[in-house]
Amino acid sequence: NEEPIPFDFSTKLTALQRPLYAYILTLLPNRTEAEDILQETNLILCRKANEYDPQGHFQAWAFNIARCQVMATFHNLDGVN
Repeated sequence: NEEPIPFDFSTKLTALQRPLYAYILTLLPNRTEAEDILQETNLILCRKANEYDPQGHFQAWAFNIARCQVMATFHNLDGVN
């Protein structure tokens, strides 16, 4: 049973889309892969919305999750090659 995403959270996430995408592009300079990572990151952030501490730094938290997704992509690519 999932709880609804708080409005404040969704507002922050919406405002962060462009900077988050730009950050992902600095780590993974392929636009198609970066868009996929952005979508995956958004899904994870939404799933973890109720774990987020509103007193915390939202951008740092979101960027860290994006970085982990990029690293997981690199790890998966290494396994393929």
